[in-house]
Amino acid sequence: MNFSMGQLEVIYARLLETDLAIKTGQVEDVLALDTLVAALCGPSE
Repeated sequence: MNFSMGQLEVIYARLLETDLAIKTGQVEDVLALDTLVAALCGPSE
């Protein structure tokens, strides 16, 4: 699967948000990563 630059920027931003949420204790790590993967594998908006 090939991603456009715009898609990669959105994915990277979501990854950064997830990382920050985990590291600041806002969400459990497994839940955060599961949610991220589900969002990225779902239909694009």
